[in-house]
Amino acid sequence: MITTVAPPPTTQPPPPSPTTTPIPLDKDALLKKAAELDKLAKDEIAKFDKLSRRALVSNVESLDQTLLDLAAKINTTSGVLPLQVLESQLFWIERELGLEIDAIEAAYNMVVKLLNNALVLDARIDKGIQKVGPDTPVGKALKEEKESLAKVANSLKAATDARAIQVLEFDLALIEERVNTELPPGY
Repeated sequence: MITTVAPPPTTQPPPPSPTTTPIPLDKDALLKKAAELDKLAKDEIAKFDKLSRRALVSNVESLDQTLLDLAAKINTTSGVLPLQVLESQLFWIERELGLEIDAIEAAYNMVVKLLNNALVLDARIDKGIQKVGPDTPVGKALKEEKESLAKVANSLKAATDARAIQVLEFDLALIEERVNTELPPGY
């Protein structure tokens, strides 16, 4: 027979009951947080603007506009409950902005990696064409792969979402596999 043993009685007093008087929210602190998030969003937009990849940050721009609208509401709102609602919206925007920035950084880094891989593969194709000759069947096949590679690289430069980048990563892998099939080992 299995018996359960009751836990020993606690010697600590029960936790205090929640206070019934609401603690006023600090409107200035909320506005300061909104300003920090606005700066973060604008810095991210500016960074990708300099890289000529502004299309990647369209969601950040949208979140930044929502943030500016929310800051205006915080500035003109009084009362604890309305400020609590706005505070929760501010924290939601902060979370979404962080997730969006992480996704943009990952997508951009993947594009850079794939473009570097494409450059290496392009050099291998050129070397292979030089070795086997451009008019041989293998040379002609390599030229076709070089054209396909150029299309994939151009699409990568314009890619703005993770799904498109994944498809292009797969296309690049297929081209690399076909090049590996065409070129003898050591090329």
